[in-house]
Amino acid sequence: MFLALELGASGYLLKNIPAIRLDATLRKVMDGEQALDRSATVRLAELTARRGRMKQLRLPSGERVVLTGREHEVALLLLAGRSTKTIAGELGISAVTVRRHISVLMGKLGVATRADAARLLAE
Repeated sequence: MFLALELGASGYLLKNIPAIRLDATLRKVMDGEQALDRSATVRLAELTARRGRMKQLRLPSGERVVLTGREHEVALLLLAGRSTKTIAGELGISAVTVRRHISVLMGKLGVATRADAARLLAE
């Protein structure tokens, strides 16, 4: 849906739209209005918010890595030399969740250790 709108679609309707509403909606689109189903609007708002929280890192190799907002926060604290327990306390999440974020971050960076991740982030 998001890509379709970015590419110029005039709207997005779900396949279960009532026929009577479909007719009126198509007429509005033909008159230049946008058409988004209410549930599609909610989904679009969620996607837009999520996209806004994404952070993009450029690695020394030139490769780009996309991190969620939380992964980015964990990465900054990891880079600052914080321990798992300290990161958990600062972010108000469990140590298990911090370890999961670090593991995902390491996978995205293509490194095997936490120290390698910190070194790569520092470059």
